[in-house]
Amino acid sequence: MDGIKFGTDGWRAIVGKDFNKDNVTKVCNAVGKYVYKNFGTSKKIIIGYDPRNMADEFSYLAAEILSQMGFEILYSDKVVPTPVLAYNAKHLNACALMFTASHNPPEYLGIKFIPDYAGPATSEITDKIIAYLEDKPEKFADGKIEKYDFSKDYFEHLESLIDFEKIKTLKTNIIFDGLYSASIGYFDKLLTLHGIKFESLHLWHDKNFGGGMPEPKPKYLKELIGKVHSAVYHQCQRRGYATPVDVLMEVGVLPKQKYEDWRFGRVDYLERVCTVNLRKLSFIMHQMRVYAQKTGLKPSFCYYKQWGVKKKNGQGHKPVIPLRFSKSGDPEIEK
Repeated sequence: MDGIKFGTDGWRAIVGKDFNKDNVTKVCNAVGKYVYKNFGTSKKIIIGYDPRNMADEFSYLAAEILSQMGFEILYSDKVVPTPVLAYNAKHLNACALMFTASHNPPEYLGIKFIPDYAGPATSEITDKIIAYLEDKPEKFADGKIEKYDFSKDYFEHLESLIDFEKIKTLKTNIIFDGLYSASIGYFDKLLTLHGIKFESLHLWHDKNFGGGMPEPKPKYLKELIGKVHSAVYHQCQRRGYATPVDVLMEVGVLPKQKYEDWRFGRVDYLERVCTVNLRKLSFIMHQMRVYAQKTGLKPSFCYYKQWGVKKKNGQGHKPVIPLRFSKSGDPEIEK
């Protein structure tokens, strides 16, 4: 099959080698045959692409092939993230083709088939598509291509899920690293539309992803690492020491109001109110330790106790209520 091997709901290969015009044509013909056999030509096919090399050219080739087979094609009028296209597949009751290679290196491109239920294509579906790869092209009806903005319906859907006014009240800094990827023009646009201020990094499309990959791994997060190290440095300059909690607030992942809620005991553990997932939170904490070791800072135990605790019956000492950082309360994590 000339280097066409389907993996997770799609096929990926190196552009100019196995990912070429002939193989893309074969895959598109096979997808068209599958859609026709299962739904007929009344089923719309929507097509999107990320900012990878030649993704726009190959995706439009797909639109031409499938429209010539007799399908109505809605073709993205700009770069689009896979989740946006997947949402529209279900919203529009359409099958979708997404030209992307996810987190693979820049020289790769792929075709992801997204069924109308918006989830990954099962092996049963991809096996049927593979079975049609060597079939000759067929014309089933007269089709057409229409440029389409898939962001509109997706944004309306997010409006029903997210309280943007609440986000505006957060006393924190928001940092958005676009990683040169398809998310640019979507996440940042949502924040801008709602008047939410944020700092941005890598907010332009680059086919080579800045020499890295569109994936939030440490080696592609140099600016975030710099912000963490800078926060530790400036705290030490100001007062002679730095604390993890203050660093988390300074780099914008712990809102000040949420910190105060935790200190007053209104939040049971600090992880709950940080604005990043545990993986990224662990990464930030690790970078603090890296900087401390590199610069010879000495670790010491930092004890946090609850604010606003009153004396029992107005007498004696105020009881000390220790605060918890993690959901598990594991002593090793708490240290």
